[in-house]
Amino acid sequence: MGTIEKIDGDKIHLRAADGSAVVVTVKDGTPVQIARQGTIADLRKGGQIVVQGQKDADGNLTATSVSQGGGRR
Repeated sequence: MGTIEKIDGDKIHLRAADGSAVVVTVKDGTPVQIARQGTIADLRKGGQIVVQGQKDADGNLTATSVSQGGGRR
């Protein structure tokens, strides 16, 4: 879970709960839910999201799902 800092194409730049920066790649077809089905274009800077995915060697994620509005702080 983290706060959106920037969205750049298929990349979401997050500030994680522990303060670290994480870059999430959202591939075509990855579910993005914002209290309804959506796409990466529906996400906004400052929004809280929950990401599930695979971490690479640099600590960045490739998303298998992205949800907004369903996480806990």
